[in-house]
Amino acid sequence: MSERIQEKAMIVTLAISQWTARRYDIEISDEIEQRHNAQEAGRYNKLLIAKDEINKITQITNNARLYNYKVTLPWTDKGDRLLPSELFFDYIASMEKYKDQFEKAVKNFISKYQELKSEATIRLRDMYRDADYPDSYTLESRYNFNINILPIPDGKDFRVNLQNDEIVKIQKDIEERTKLTIEKSIQNLWKRFYEAISRMADQLSNKHGKIYDSLIENIKELCYLLPALNITNDKVLNDMKEEIEKKLIVSAESLRENKKYRQSKAREARDIVNKMKYYMT
Repeated sequence: MSERIQEKAMIVTLAISQWTARRYDIEISDEIEQRHNAQEAGRYNKLLIAKDEINKITQITNNARLYNYKVTLPWTDKGDRLLPSELFFDYIASMEKYKDQFEKAVKNFISKYQELKSEATIRLRDMYRDADYPDSYTLESRYNFNINILPIPDGKDFRVNLQNDEIVKIQKDIEERTKLTIEKSIQNLWKRFYEAISRMADQLSNKHGKIYDSLIENIKELCYLLPALNITNDKVLNDMKEEIEKKLIVSAESLRENKKYRQSKAREARDIVNKMKYYMT
């Protein structure tokens, strides 16, 4: 590769696990099938704990995953992501904040667990089964929030006791696969912009479409992150970002109030979408 991409980015894996508080109830599932004279109609899953309590932790988890998605690019199908070195310190600080919120919410949940079980006996009545609930120690082990960081594979670091021509072949294969994965990551960045601008073009073209501030803010955020996420320094992508900032980062209020201005920006957004189609293919 022409540039040492290993110095510009790293691989991060965000691993969060939590108790779903759901349990498959075979008796209720069978009862429903018998009542409706059905077979293999579905599975009934009980919500063991009140939804509001579970959602307190789930919301933190969702926020952490959303942030992780925004500031990284895809690396593998297993959840590994490509994090630009430029964003490392901000990433770690943000993830430490989410982890602290997560651990405090879990601690609070565990402290209320017995009380929540008692409430469940009233809410579930005949559907309540004490065996559905793990003990407090087991429950706590279901919650984890971890971040793993690894370097990007480099064929030059491959060292084993093989014939030299075999080593060269494997090193070349590592380099080629790394290059291909990075190209796919940059293609994902193009896709993010394409989807955001397409959404804007569609909303502005629809005379009944509502214009929320988030329509512009999402594009603005992508433009802000692009210099760091564009780890290959794709010039076309950089130029496209400048055009987007110049033409489409505008006041949402002005789009709501001025019909002609809205139509003008709809055309400009559609023009940019059409340009992106060319480069994405």
